[in-house]
Amino acid sequence: MKTLEEKLQHFGQDASESVDELMILIMSTPSTLEDSEAAVQMLRGYSEIIQKIGQLAWDSGLEGLQSVCSLVETNLMLLQSESRVLTAEEGALLEGWPMLLFGYMSNQADFESSSALLQSLSKIWPMPLDTDSAAAELARLMEKTSAPTANSNSFPDDLRNKGTQQVDREMLAILASELVQMDEQFSLEAAATHEDRLSAISNYCDFLQRLKSTTDSIGLAALAALFDQLGQRIVQLPAGLSAKQQILLHQIPAILATYLAAPEDEETGAALVAVLADSAWITPLAQDEILLWQEALANVEITDNSSSTPERQTRAELKDVSLELPDDVNTELLDGLLQELPVQVAAFTGAIARIASGQGSIKDEERAMRAAHTLKGAANTVGVSGIANFTHHLEDILVALIEAGKLPSRALSAVLINAGDCLEAMCEFLLSIGPAPEQSL
Repeated sequence: MKTLEEKLQHFGQDASESVDELMILIMSTPSTLEDSEAAVQMLRGYSEIIQKIGQLAWDSGLEGLQSVCSLVETNLMLLQSESRVLTAEEGALLEGWPMLLFGYMSNQADFESSSALLQSLSKIWPMPLDTDSAAAELARLMEKTSAPTANSNSFPDDLRNKGTQQVDREMLAILASELVQMDEQFSLEAAATHEDRLSAISNYCDFLQRLKSTTDSIGLAALAALFDQLGQRIVQLPAGLSAKQQILLHQIPAILATYLAAPEDEETGAALVAVLADSAWITPLAQDEILLWQEALANVEITDNSSSTPERQTRAELKDVSLELPDDVNTELLDGLLQELPVQVAAFTGAIARIASGQGSIKDEERAMRAAHTLKGAANTVGVSGIANFTHHLEDILVALIEAGKLPSRALSAVLINAGDCLEAMCEFLLSIGPAPEQSL
């Protein structure tokens, strides 16, 4: 049986002439946006060439590519039946399709090139590809089955013999606070327009990678591996999330909150595993690995490194506001912090500015508090003590105000504005676009 690489090589040799014909046809009929008759003629010729390419794909054993060509041909016939000029978007799509096909061949039918080919079918065609069909077509293009056994090696080898995962109670609380942002990220994806959906999914996957790095750094190796598995399933969706997949993602923050409250309880981990074992994914977790995941997630010991509450410090020292990076800094976590800093600092300063102007409310205090809390957790994880300590104290001030149901006085508002300016300067220093702030002490 031929390998996928051999099939692509055979197809490339046979189809190169047809692809050239397609590009020549596009270049020789520039009036399709103005002349309906020219558009119909071009669509007819385009359809005939796609039919030849599809037959060559079938002859080469590329059933997935043949199926995609058939879908393109169907849509071309529908466009042709409308007897009208092409829109600029339709013209650009037809002009770019040969390059997508070339990318699929030259990149050995990898995920990105296969997804790009399918994305061209899920936009402006008369009969666009729906989400569920796109998932199946992606598997066929990459010659991967969607059966659960396709992911039989998803359980990481390093978890099989791993001992008990020890995690500090305070670090668990920090991680739990990240769930608010996780739900916000999901909401952005769910609300995205079709054109923005792929970008939103990419942002969500980036956030999952940051969560993975954070959970791994505090000792929750099994949860980190599960985040990685979730990200892998999401990027397998070229046309976005189906309704069932959206429901599953929407459930995750609440399930995670329950797990982080009692990670050693096997039932809380089982609920997480069930999400990834759901048949809604192209490659759900294999049935014979579900128990392994449940046991790994529950193999946790919670420690409490602070047996007593130290006396509260009233004046900062140089070491408390240091922005120096540790020698063994994790570059992946640092990148995550540098991405997070401008966003959270802007959220903090914006909320404080509204309060100081007299237009703010307790809601703004809560936004500022969440931003400070997120920055504290991210900075603690990376090891930037200056930001971690500074935002810790800011968070305490805001928590006290929120619990009392009060807004800051004019004098305290001025202090918080100054604190926001200091945070901005700290951010600029770490991004190498400004000096360290003078007012940090």
